Amino acid sequence: ADVWHLAESVHPLLIGLLAAPCAFGFDRRRMLAAPWWVILLVLTLVSAGTTSQYYRRATSPAYFVEHDIAGDRLWIPKPTASTINSVKQVIDKHLAKGEDLMIAPRWPTLYPILGREAPVWDIYFLLPQTDSRQKRLIEDLESHRVDWVIVSDAPVNERDDLRFSNAYHLVWRHFRNHFVQVEARLPREHVLLRRKSAGD
Repeated sequence: ADVWHLAESVHPLLIGLLAAPCAFGFDRRRMLAAPWWVILLVLTLVSAGTTSQYYRRATSPAYFVEHDIAGDRLWIPKPTASTINSVKQVIDKHLAKGEDLMIAPRWPTLYPILGREAPVWDIYFLLPQTDSRQKRLIEDLESHRVDWVIVSDAPVNERDDLRFSNAYHLVWRHFRNHFVQVEARLPREHVLLRRKSAGD
């Protein structure tokens, strides 16, 4: 996990550690509790607090923009808004109405943002899968006639073994055999693939 996710989930652990002496009936627990709560507060503010979006917005208000997400006006980071806008533009330019799009290995939140449904059951493709599971995924792609894919083959958490081409090697081979890359302005390391037609 990166610091962003740890910052969101570490608090229950810290509270549990602070409560542990009370659970085991330590004497002087009230005397010890106050300094530990102060330490917890300071550590939270200088670590998790400085990585929170609230801190970022207070210190760098220009980093956020107001954006329409499914009818709601939300303040989101500029890079996120840029990603959403670029994907929307690509879809408007290349996909006909009703054509399905698969997004891999990340960005599942783009489906509801774009008002689309994921064409296959899996929405995250981050961990290596068995050949049988990959074959089922390919069958789903074929049965739903998914003609478009936005995919990234970048390392996940800086691990080459988690690249889509390694974690889903059969699906990657299927893409290479049955799809062609289309020029599109997408965020770095992402490509747009279209199912091959008779003219390809």
